[in-house]
Amino acid sequence: DEAIVAPTVTIAGQSATVSGSGTSYTAAYTVQASQVTSLDGKAAGVSVVFADIAGNSGTPVTSLTGGGTVTIDLTPPTLPSVTIASDNGADTTRANAGDTITLTIVASEAIKTPTVTIARKAATVSGSGSSYTAAYTVVAGDDTGRVSLTVAFADIAGNVGTTLTSTTSSTSRVDIDLTAPTLSSVQIASSNAASSVRANVGDTITVTFAANEPITSPTVAIAGRTATVTDAGDTDPSTFTASYVIVASEVSEGTASISIAFRDLASNPGVTVTSVTDASAVTIDLTAPTLTTVTMSSDNAGYASRANTGDKITVVIKSN
Repeated sequence: DEAIVAPTVTIAGQSATVSGSGTSYTAAYTVQASQVTSLDGKAAGVSVVFADIAGNSGTPVTSLTGGGTVTIDLTPPTLPSVTIASDNGADTTRANAGDTITLTIVASEAIKTPTVTIARKAATVSGSGSSYTAAYTVVAGDDTGRVSLTVAFADIAGNVGTTLTSTTSSTSRVDIDLTAPTLSSVQIASSNAASSVRANVGDTITVTFAANEPITSPTVAIAGRTATVTDAGDTDPSTFTASYVIVASEVSEGTASISIAFRDLASNPGVTVTSVTDASAVTIDLTAPTLTTVTMSSDNAGYASRANTGDKITVVIKSN
């Protein structure tokens, strides 16, 4: 090693500021976008022209003898893919208290850990490079409706990307729903040919009900027996019918009871309904009637036990 005079150095094609003495020097260049635009995405070159104090010129150096290269990066990153989903067991586009909403983030290049909010709350972020996830668990009192989000991010060179406030897919969304559903209409009827308010063996009792919002398949009992639940026939996810065919050994006589347990698509449970919303009712009657009184008489003017031409004979029947 020998002392040299201050070398002439260029970095990324631009003159560098040199400091030092003897055998040790440093050269620095502060990147200016307007000066190195053509080098965006490329490694910064170096050139060192030097001579010793006797004036002997060394061979110019244009490559590094150690250490890593430095890449010029002037381009802000983008997020080509940001999707959102809930872990709600019934519907991943809905979230209830306790459900976790997750953003999946894919960047156009390696970025620093982004700062993310979900439903206006700070999310927990994990990941590295160009792939991250951000998660937030819903609590009671959070804003309901469409979930808001923000993703603030920058690449490893410090270029700041445009803060994202929506997913990159119009079909990727989550709504927070913390409100329990209700049943706005509940009616009951029998298929009995003589009377829709009576039911005998083989008759079908049907409960028709409608909720104030879409609900998942409810669990219904009629007369204490599990009913078969189907769509009401209108493809409306808030209307259903439940039916039960009477088997004598399974039911007791009297007013048919009902029980409807239900949840909305966000899994909020409604209060189990055990009554109708109108005056409808069905009485289960399995007992054959008997006649307690059967009498006959005539309107004959002389004798009620005699009848002549023109007399009316009347039979009076009374059942139990």
